[in-house]
Amino acid sequence: MRMFVDEVLDTFPHDLTFTGTDEGDYHIHAAATHCQADLLLTDDDPRDITTTENVHYDIICPDDFFVLVTKSAPPKMLYPIIKEQIAYWSKNPKHQQLDEALRRADCTEFAEIVRSALQRKALMSEI
Repeated sequence: MRMFVDEVLDTFPHDLTFTGTDEGDYHIHAAATHCQADLLLTDDDPRDITTTENVHYDIICPDDFFVLVTKSAPPKMLYPIIKEQIAYWSKNPKHQQLDEALRRADCTEFAEIVRSALQRKALMSEI
């Protein structure tokens, strides 16, 4: 895991100020603070982790994260990822269309990007 992740923490500070509404999420705030994270990727309500703007990290939901990565990468990078995901999920007899599964996972904007990419790819294949 350490090969793929910038920061792996064995422990975190237990004495930081915590303004979040969910005390069970203290460890998330403490870890992000301790490793000086720029982004904190979570599907939790950001207020669970902090209610102040005075933190050095931004809290980002999965949909926004996938959109950010997609917009930051060359356009041709999306197709191999989509292809791999379709191949992986199609092995499940109850699989959904990839864009529908993303919508159901509250990744609505990324689902639209995927759907549009698949439509463009289909149109190019017909030419």
